[in-house]
Amino acid sequence: MTELIALKDPEEIESLFENFKNVMTSEVKGKQIKKITIRYPKGSEVKDVFWQPALNIWCYFDPHWAWKDNYYGCIFGIGEPKTEGSNNITLQINYNNRNLQKRIAGRFLKDKNNKFWIGHSGKLGGGSKGRREIDFFDFCNCGNPQSIEWIDGTPDDVIVIGAIDDEFFPAKIAEYIKQVASFKENRQDKIKVTKIPNVVNDKGYTPEPSGQITYSQEQRTIIAYREHGDVVNRLKKDLEKIGYQGLKNDRTMDLFIPSDGNEGGILFEVKTDLTTTSIYTAIGQLMFYGARQNKPPRRIMVLPATPTKDTKKILSSLNIEILIYDKGEEPFFKFGKMFEK
Repeated sequence: MTELIALKDPEEIESLFENFKNVMTSEVKGKQIKKITIRYPKGSEVKDVFWQPALNIWCYFDPHWAWKDNYYGCIFGIGEPKTEGSNNITLQINYNNRNLQKRIAGRFLKDKNNKFWIGHSGKLGGGSKGRREIDFFDFCNCGNPQSIEWIDGTPDDVIVIGAIDDEFFPAKIAEYIKQVASFKENRQDKIKVTKIPNVVNDKGYTPEPSGQITYSQEQRTIIAYREHGDVVNRLKKDLEKIGYQGLKNDRTMDLFIPSDGNEGGILFEVKTDLTTTSIYTAIGQLMFYGARQNKPPRRIMVLPATPTKDTKKILSSLNIEILIYDKGEEPFFKFGKMFEK
C-alpha cells in the first residue's frame, strides 16, 4: 500500500488546494451558480458555487473559509443548489497551513514520489452526540482506509479518497460525499439500527450486511433494503458452485478471486444502478486497485442491466468485462462462458 504523509509545507498545501479546486470545477462538465446561501453550524454565507449535474454534487472552494486566514475550505453538497433558501453542507475537506491539527478533517497528502492525494479523517459534523468518527470507517466502503504519517511523525488513520491526478478523481469524491450523506441520514438522534454482525470465515471473506434493516425514528418504523450486500454475497456463492474457491474481500474490493496469496487474479466491483456516478466510480476502483497487483488482473464490473453501447465500448477499451445480474426476488447471474476453466 502506498505510504503517505500529511503536507506541512505552505507552498505545497496551497498548490494542492488550487489543483483540487481546478479539478473539481474544470474537468467535469458543469456550471457556476451565483449567490447561493451556504448554511453551516455557526452561520451562513452567500457564495458562487459550482454545480456538476453528472455527479449530482455542488462544490465551493475558499482559501479563507469562514473568515479564517489560511483556512482552506473545500465545501461540498448534494443535489442542484437552491437559489432561494439555504443549502446544507454535506462534507468539508478543509485544511490549514498555519496551525495544522488532526481535528480538522481534511487530509492533504503526498507519497514518496511527490504524487499528491486527498483524504479525510472520517470526522463528520451534524450528527447525534456521542457518535464517534470511527463509526463512519465502519460504514464507508468507497475509500481506501489506511494509516498515514501525520506532520509530527505519529500515525493517523485516514480514508484516502484518491490521487489528485487520477482521471476518475471527481467521481471518487462524489461517491465519498454520497456515502457521507447516507451515513448522516441514518445517524440522527433517536435512531436505533439493528446491525447484522460480520463474521470473518477462514477463507478471508466477510459476508456483507444484506436483506432488510429495520430502524425506528420517534413513532415511525423505517425499513431499508441493502441490495449491494445481497448481490456480493450471492455472487460469491454462485462462483463457488461452479468451482471457484478461496474468494475474498476487504475494505477496498467488493470481491476478488486470488491468483497468488492475496493478489487478486479476478477483481469484481458491484454497482446496483447504471448512473454515471456509479459507472465512473466502478471504473476508478477497478483500475486503481488492479494497478496494485504484480500481474494485471481480470477486471469485472457487475451491473443490474446492460449499459449503453458507448459505455460498453469504453469499458471494452479499458479491458473491463461486464457481468449482468437479474434483480428479481433474489440476484440471479447468468455466467455463460465467462468463467469456463
